Amino acid sequence: MWIKKKFKQKVFFVIKKAYRKFCKNFKFFRDIDKILVEIRKSIILFSYTKEWLMLSKEKFCFTEVDGIKYPTVETIKDLHDFLVIKYQKDIDKIQTGDISLAPLDFTGIKYWMEKDSNQIEDIIIRGAHIFNKFLEEGHPFVDGNKRTGWATLWLFLTANGIMFFFPNNFHKNENVEKIKQWAGYKEESTNIPEIIQWIKKYYKKK
Repeated sequence: MWIKKKFKQKVFFVIKKAYRKFCKNFKFFRDIDKILVEIRKSIILFSYTKEWLMLSKEKFCFTEVDGIKYPTVETIKDLHDFLVIKYQKDIDKIQTGDISLAPLDFTGIKYWMEKDSNQIEDIIIRGAHIFNKFLEEGHPFVDGNKRTGWATLWLFLTANGIMFFFPNNFHKNENVEKIKQWAGYKEESTNIPEIIQWIKKYYKKK
């Protein structure tokens, strides 16, 4: 059984190497391969988040303020740690550890942010601020902020009655490059309006 498994792994490795070499030599196939890789990344992240939900029901907690549910710091940290372990198995790049969990309390978003009269608009705006805590503003973790940030945004929107679809065209510059840009530090942030528009492109009310 062990020999059979090793043989299958070796065959898969040879096929994968030949496929990569083929794609590298032809721009059309290289572009398609890039799209497939990015789609696979989005599917994996979504599936890991769902797996965590299934395994961590008792750890999945919210605090409710003015009728809006916010994931607790403990919930976000547990989700991050789960994703770190899963991604270490896949790519062995993501690092464990926290920098500061203080931004994850969302105190300003809960209590001091002006409430929008449109309920859906209000939740989307707050979601944008929450996502930004993992990008420009906070960087609460050593690594995995963008992954955990998206998963937290998805949980926040879902808990408050908004379905947010991870875009299948995530390979496009408007998605990958934008998130990379948002994750870079700037003196005066323009992230929030852009993130709001980004969420609006992929959300649907339950």
